[in-house]
Amino acid sequence: MSLLLAFDLEAQTSPTLFWAWGVATLLLAAGLGFLAGASYANRSADRGFRKALKAISSLYALALDSFDKAQHLSGLLEAFPGTSLSTEEVDRLDSKRNSLAETVGRLVTKQREATAKQIQAKLKPKPQAMQLEWQRTSLDPVTNLPDRPMFDANLRTMLQAGSQTALSSGLLLVKIDRKEQLRARFGAPRTDEFVKGMAMVIARAIRDQDLVCRLNEDSFGVLIPSVDAEAGRKLAQAVRNTVRFHTFRLHDVGPEILVTASFGYTICPPEEDPETALARAGEALARSIRRGRNQLHVSDGASVVHYAAG
Repeated sequence: MSLLLAFDLEAQTSPTLFWAWGVATLLLAAGLGFLAGASYANRSADRGFRKALKAISSLYALALDSFDKAQHLSGLLEAFPGTSLSTEEVDRLDSKRNSLAETVGRLVTKQREATAKQIQAKLKPKPQAMQLEWQRTSLDPVTNLPDRPMFDANLRTMLQAGSQTALSSGLLLVKIDRKEQLRARFGAPRTDEFVKGMAMVIARAIRDQDLVCRLNEDSFGVLIPSVDAEAGRKLAQAVRNTVRFHTFRLHDVGPEILVTASFGYTICPPEEDPETALARAGEALARSIRRGRNQLHVSDGASVVHYAAG
């Protein structure tokens, strides 16, 4: 009681102190309320994120299980004695198969491109990376990419910059598999569309500071400045996987056409001359071509390593 009387007397004799104490109390209560609300919001966001991940995992598991069941049931139907389906039933099965393949193909392509972008983000150049201005004064008429003379000039520029900065670079060669067979089957205009499509797929899989050039009718060169051996290899694999899982079509809704490529990559140390780097990448590419579609070989000058498309 005496304390209350003392405070009352003090408040009566010092109204400024009384109001200051009241305002401070309100501010303290508001601050504690804000912190509590922020903490609850963070916990709520974390719970929501965990629930979303769990839902995606469950949906993925359900999709795989459904595929397994569909395959099992189709096998039973195939093996069942005396199975005889009508033309309409066979057409419906074929339609379902094509729809499923297209949907799964889009999903796989989307996820592969997302993975490639994640790799690109990790491979962003360091602050001391080469600052290059690519020459684009002479372009290939089909792909609108720098042509072979521009590739040679830009390769020299990149290797010279490596000498000045003591940074290594990468050179990736990409060759469309069996382009002459595509031309014989679909004709020159359609084959040019496949070439343009391949150029776009490669360009999507690399970093903004890299450069794609068209070397000849069925080959591309990718200049990759400011990368070490491991980063360059990962980027080469990302390009190969993006091409591998891309769906090539004659038209937007046309049937899928098998268009693949072979890949040869080499790391280019500082002070390397263009002829040596190009020869080493060419040897890696030649090994991939001999092995088959969508193969990648990586050369470091001392050894050549095969990375299977599997």
